[in-house]
Parts: sequence; C-alpha cells; structure tokens
Amino acid sequence: MMAKSALADYLDGKALDYIEQSLTFLARAAKHCPEVSCLWKLLGDACSSVCVISPSKVNVNILGFLIGQNVDKCVLKKTDLLSLGGRCYGRGLKLMSSPNMWCDLGINYYHQAQHLTATGSNKNEISELLEKSVQCLKKAVRLENKNRLYWNALGVVASCKGVGNYALAQHCFIKSIQAEQINVVAWTNLGVLYLTSGNIEQAHEAFKVAQSLEPSYLTCWIGQALIAETVGSYETMDLFRHTTELSMHTEGAKGYAYWVCSTLQDKTNRNTELYRYNILQMNAIVAAQVALTKYTERIQNDACAFTMLGYLNEYLQLKKQAADAYQRAVLLLKNSEDKDKYNIAMRNYGRSLCAVDHCDASQAYLSTLLTEFDDIVGIAQAYFKKGLFQESQKAYERALSLADCEQDKACILTALAIMEYKQNQVDAAKTLLFKCPEELRT
Repeated sequence: MMAKSALADYLDGKALDYIEQSLTFLARAAKHCPEVSCLWKLLGDACSSVCVISPSKVNVNILGFLIGQNVDKCVLKKTDLLSLGGRCYGRGLKLMSSPNMWCDLGINYYHQAQHLTATGSNKNEISELLEKSVQCLKKAVRLENKNRLYWNALGVVASCKGVGNYALAQHCFIKSIQAEQINVVAWTNLGVLYLTSGNIEQAHEAFKVAQSLEPSYLTCWIGQALIAETVGSYETMDLFRHTTELSMHTEGAKGYAYWVCSTLQDKTNRNTELYRYNILQMNAIVAAQVALTKYTERIQNDACAFTMLGYLNEYLQLKKQAADAYQRAVLLLKNSEDKDKYNIAMRNYGRSLCAVDHCDASQAYLSTLLTEFDDIVGIAQAYFKKGLFQESQKAYERALSLADCEQDKACILTALAIMEYKQNQVDAAKTLLFKCPEELRT
C-alpha cells in the first residue's frame, strides 16, 4: 500500500524502496510456508507494481530463493522482475485456482508485453505474451462472468495495439457496465476506444457519462481534452489545465505543457484576453513545468518532453535545469534518423550553455550544420563569452549577411559594437551603432 501511494505521487524512487522491502519479507514468508497461495499472489503484485516505473530506475534486490538460485540476494531489472511476477502468479494458481489470480496473471502478461514493446524487443515474444494475457483474462471471465473488473481488463488488452480486436473490446466494456452501472472506468475506456476508432461523438457521450458518474475522475477529462484538441476547440488548453489540477497523469501533463509552450511561442497573442487568462492568470508556466518535471522523472525516453521542459525552464530563468533538460533531449536524439530534430536539440542546448557561460557552448553549436541564422548568432555569442573576439566577429558578420529584418541587423550591429568597445575601440563601436536604423537606436 505504501508503494502504491508513492507511485500515485510519482515518487518512484521511494516506491522502489518499499517494493524491495515487501519482496524481502514476502519471500521469507513464502520460503517458510510455500504452500500458501496468497503469499505468491502478493509476491506477484509486488513484482508487477514496477510496470509504470522507468526501466533505468529499476534495480531491485531480491532473495535468490525466488529465482531458484542458492545465493543470498540478486539484483533484477524491470524485464526480469515483471517476468518473476508472472511466475509467482503461476505458482499461486497451481496451489489454488481463482478468477482473481487469473486476472492478475493476464494483466502481468500485458504489462510485460507493453514493456517489451517500449524497448523494441522481439515482436513474436510480444504477440505470445498478449495472447497469453487474453487467454488468462478470458479464463477469469469464464470463472466469474459478473465481475466488472475482469471484463474491463479484458477490454483493455483486446483494444491495445498488439491485439487490436476492437469488437471484443467494445463487448467487454459494455459487459463491465452491465455488471455494474456506476462504472466510471469502463465508461472512460469505452470513450477511449471510440476516440481511437475515430467515433468522436460516441467518445464524447461516453466521457460525458463518466463525468456525470464521478466529476473528479481524471481520465475522462483527459479524454474530453483530446476530443477538444482533435476538433480544434479553443477550450483544449483549459481542459488540459483542469486535468493537472485534478491529479498528476502523464497524458494530461504532456498535453498541458504542449499547449503552454505553443502559446508562448506565438508572439502575436501577448495582448489578447485568452493569453492573459490561460498563461498569466492561471500561472501556466509554473504549473506546466512542475507537471512536466514529474512526467520526465517517470518517462525518460521522450525527447519532445525534455525539449518542452527545457523551454519552460528558460522562461522561469532556471538556466542550469534548462541546460540539463536540453542535454537529455540531445542524448535521446543522437542516433535518430531525423537530423533536423537533432540540430534543433543541439541549438537549444548550445543556447542554454551560453546562458550559464559554459565553455562547451561553441562545441554544441558546431555540432549543427551552422546554416540557420539562430545557429550562427548562437556560436557568435558563445565565442564572445569565451573571449574569442575574432571568431565571434566573423560569425556575427556572417549572421548579418543572412539577417532579413532591420531589428535583427540592429541587434547584430549592437553586439559587434559591444565587442569593439570591449577591445577599447570606442570609435569603431560608435560607427557600428550609427549604422543601426534611427528608430531602433533607443
């Protein structure tokens, strides 16, 4: 229970400590009384609870007895720990067959398949795990066909990408609702299924029912936000903001951060009522930054999320944190086939290193093609901060030839003037400043 509470608060490190402790005590109990079915179920629950945690964080110490080794302790990664969870459920089922444990085993197989999909593992192994998951959940439903949880779980697995049996999924969610009318989870999942299938109106109606049953249920609000985004509603950002106020959810956090960043990038909306409400009044930048920080703590392979986090940190003048976020984006895109995204990531990283006066800023810019105006200005600034005035001057002069508006030209001329002044060339600095358009000199 303590691990579940920590996971709900996105305190994954703390949750792992609790999981490790529970596995130690449960393993001792199972070694002493291996014929007790519920101990194996609890061991399976503890192993399976790491399913939402980033693989890079999962290094859990367990007793060697659990994996048949004659050693005191072993360290398991996420893949092995989820697999161990499945074996524990299997051991429990051999002792006593119950629909609840069949459902747990089916969900465990599903989580194993999702993890292997995220890591790009063998597709045949993934398909096999998903087939096992479906069969286990069907077994649970056959044993207790009035249980809403079993029908709902089968619907989730049937609708996932590797299975894609939408007809079965719809049937399962409806059966779950029939088993219990006040069933906000099944109504929400039915809405997600309709949304995935492109049935916007039916999805909206399903989410609306879920909202009426439990107005504070987070996931149905995320569904409505995704519908608003799909149809281009002006309420999209407000709906995503509401999801972050209800509770933390990765989909809601990333969605809200995306709309905050998009709004900030549009420089023409600063005087609009919508901007004042959505960004200033709602304290959107801080709220999005906090939500996205939690998101990236858990999901550590999303370059887009790290880029947005860096952008928000820059706005908040958190310069070191911005550089760290941009660096993570660069590392994730390093081997990407999309070189444009990598160059943009390097540009952002270089800019953030300049802001903290880091000596590697110029190296970051040199990793780009140096054909974009922003890249050339960036490396000029990096050279200037390192005291390489000659290299900086050449870069600024190149940027000046590419500048397509008077304001950019004035900024570059001012930068060149500052450089001359730094070298005690006062007359040269004045000459450069007088070259700026008169209306921009103030």
